[in-house]
Amino acid sequence: MDGDLFLAIAGKRATSARLVVPHQGPWFVEAALDEAHELAGAAEVAIADLTLRGTVQAPASGTFALGTSLRVVAGGGGWGTQLSPRGYHNDAGVKALTIATDAAAAAGETLGTFTPASARLGVDYVRRAVEASRVLEDAAGGVPWWVDYQGATHVEARPTGPAAGYTVLEYDPRSRMATLAAIDLAGLAPGLEIADERLAGPITIRDLEVLVGGGELRVRAWCGGGEESRGRLGGLLTSIARHAAGDRIWGVWRYRVLSMNPDGRVRLQAVSGAAGLPDVLPAMQRPGVAGAFAELTAGAEVLVQFVEGLPTMPVVVGYTAKGSAGFLPESLSLCDGTRQVARVGDQVKVFMSPGIPVPITGTVGGAPLAGTVIFATPLVGVIEGPGAPRVLA
Repeated sequence: MDGDLFLAIAGKRATSARLVVPHQGPWFVEAALDEAHELAGAAEVAIADLTLRGTVQAPASGTFALGTSLRVVAGGGGWGTQLSPRGYHNDAGVKALTIATDAAAAAGETLGTFTPASARLGVDYVRRAVEASRVLEDAAGGVPWWVDYQGATHVEARPTGPAAGYTVLEYDPRSRMATLAAIDLAGLAPGLEIADERLAGPITIRDLEVLVGGGELRVRAWCGGGEESRGRLGGLLTSIARHAAGDRIWGVWRYRVLSMNPDGRVRLQAVSGAAGLPDVLPAMQRPGVAGAFAELTAGAEVLVQFVEGLPTMPVVVGYTAKGSAGFLPESLSLCDGTRQVARVGDQVKVFMSPGIPVPITGTVGGAPLAGTVIFATPLVGVIEGPGAPRVLA
């Protein structure tokens, strides 16, 4: 890079800086100034030809003697903000944009392009007391999110294409790390491809690190992972979390009923393969009502949970909502009974012992009837009640 290397934070000249641009999430700058400055709030970072807009993180900044150390995070620096709980409901489906916009406003962030996996979430969405970034990820539905150099947050895949203004100095195939000499920092970003005749083919930048100090500028580009990669650090933390959790499977998962097995288990098909669970799964029912068992309708959606997170104990714990396809089961058994239940309004036959007089009262054609009758054939009638008002079958 020609000429003097310019490095400044909020208009104050800095002596060194480290810029990290991950594939997903906000970029950040860690810098040192050789004078004591009380910097806070919005700050513009200038590194050579590149200008970035972010916010000084007070907990990670301060002065010592005649120097200042600080961290500047992209945009408003608020995606780590803890949001208050809030509930959403919309019979047509809660809009993902509404969830994301509210989260961005509460976090002090600016939302740019928003292209989620689905425009609407479920009929209900419960926002927990979690970080704003977690809520944004819920709204995105798995689509990557990142913050540009001007501080706007985007939910979409990063732009692709060839990188510009660089020369490949070194490349380590084991770590997937490339060292670059940069002529134009603006031409380098995650998602762009690096090409060199010494490489087997183009490689895609996933994480970018710019180191400035002593009048020198070095660029390191991590080119591992795939399009959905969270970056080198994010991938490492995810691996650590998965290792800590072991092989347990937590959460409730949606499955669709294929058929019923003779042993009472339900043959299920995963609604989504994104969770990495098997497509077909047999599971017992645990409906939460003692003595209840349902012959489920094919195509009905159910909820499956793994007891204590164990992959060996899948059970059906929930059923589709009223009015949804498959809401009514083929049959419902209570207390392992084998006899059918008659309801108020059902037609029944009453069999009497032959030759035995039976006292009877009632009405015939509106006229009262009373006396003793010997029946040769069964009586046919309709159950009138009283019935159980709180039990419908």
